[in-house]
Amino acid sequence: MEAAAAVVSFVGLAGPVAQGLKFLYDFTTDMKDCPKDIREMKTDLELVEDLITQVIRQCNERDVRLRESAALARAIGHAQESVEDLKKELTAYLVDGKRKRFRFAAKLSQTQKLRASLDRTKTIMFEFKNQLQSDLLYDIRDTNQEVLRSVEKTNRNLETYDRDFHKVTQQSEVQAKTTNNSKGRVETSVQLASDTSSEGLTDIKIVAKKLEHITDLLTETRISSSPTSIPSTPALSREVSDISVMNSSQETTASSISSSRSIPRSVSQNARQANIVSEHPLLQFKDNQFQFLIAIIFTQRTSKQHLACQRASECLAAYPTPEALSEALPEALSQYFGGIGLQKVKPPQLIKLAQAYVKDPPKQGRLRSKAKCPQSEISHLPQIGPFSVDAWLVYCCERTDIVTQDETLLKYMEHLKTEAGANCL
Repeated sequence: MEAAAAVVSFVGLAGPVAQGLKFLYDFTTDMKDCPKDIREMKTDLELVEDLITQVIRQCNERDVRLRESAALARAIGHAQESVEDLKKELTAYLVDGKRKRFRFAAKLSQTQKLRASLDRTKTIMFEFKNQLQSDLLYDIRDTNQEVLRSVEKTNRNLETYDRDFHKVTQQSEVQAKTTNNSKGRVETSVQLASDTSSEGLTDIKIVAKKLEHITDLLTETRISSSPTSIPSTPALSREVSDISVMNSSQETTASSISSSRSIPRSVSQNARQANIVSEHPLLQFKDNQFQFLIAIIFTQRTSKQHLACQRASECLAAYPTPEALSEALPEALSQYFGGIGLQKVKPPQLIKLAQAYVKDPPKQGRLRSKAKCPQSEISHLPQIGPFSVDAWLVYCCERTDIVTQDETLLKYMEHLKTEAGANCL
C-alpha cells in the first residue's frame, strides 16, 4: 500500500517536475535569446529616435511654412487690394481714354484733312505761280518783239531820212546855182526831212520807254538772265533762254540806236534764236555734257518736253555734278518726276548714269559702241540709246549729217544748215 502510495505520489510529482523542467528549459532558452532581443530593441529604439527627430524636423519646417504662408497670405491680400485698385483705375481709364481717343481721332482727322487741303492749296498756288510767271514772260517776250519791230521801223525811217536828206542836199546844191526861187523849195524839202527825223526821234523815245517798262518788269519779278536763276525759279526753265535772248536783244537795240545799219540783222537773229530755243528746250543744257544727258533721261518716254526740262533743271540745281548725283538716294530723286511719271523707274537710271560717268567719263575722240547704239563718245554709258546719241550729236556737237527719223532733230539740223548758209553769205 505504501509502495502503491509512493508510486502514486511519484506519479503525482512527475507532472510538476516535468513542468518545472520544461519551464527551466524554456527559461534557459529565453535567456539565450535575450541578448538578441535586447539588440533588436536597441535597434528599434534608434529607429524610433530617428523617427521622432524627423517628426520634430518636419514640425519645425511646417511651422516655418506656416509662417511663410501667413506672410504670403498677407502679400496675396495686399496684391488683391492692388488688383482691385488697378481694376478701378483701368475702368476709369477706359472711360476717360475712350473719350480722349475719340477727341484725338477727331483732331487727327481734322489735321489730315487740313494737311490735304494745304497740299492741294500749295499745288494750286505753285501752278498758279508758274502760270503767272510763264504768262509774264510771254508778255515780256511779246513786248520785246513789238519793241524790235518798232526798232526796225525806226531804222527804216532813219535810213529813209538819210536818203531824203542826202537827196535834198544834192538838189539844193544844184538848184542854188540855177535860180533864187530854189531856196523856198530847199527849205520845204529840209522841213520834210526834219519832220521825218522828228518822227524817227519820237519812235526812238517810244522804244526807250518800252525798254524801261521791260526792265521794270524784270526787276519786279526778280528774274535774272543768267543760267544761275534756274534754281530760284525752277518753273521758268523753259523761258530762261528766252529771257537771255530778250536781254541781249535789248542791248542790241540800245546799241543799234546809235548804229542804225546793224539793227535788222541782229533783230532777225535774236527773233529766230528765241523761236529755236522755245521749240527745242534741250538747248539750255547743250553747254554741259553731263547735264544734257541727265535732261535726255528726263525727256524720255514723255510728251511733256518743256515740263521734263523744267524738272531736270530743278534736279540739276540740287545735284549739279556727277559726283553729287551718284551719291543721291532714289527716294530723294523721285520728287523731281512729278507730272511726267516714271518716278520709280528713272531715279535709279539717273544714279546709274552718274556713277558710270564718274567711273569712266566720255573722252573726246574716243569712240565707244554697244548693241543697237551707234559709235560715239557717250555710247558706253548706261541708259544711252540711239536717240540719245543722235540728240547729243545734233544739239551739243551741231552735226548736220545725222540720219534720224525724229522730226525735232531734223528741224534743228535744217536750222543749223540755214544758219551756216547765212554765215557764208
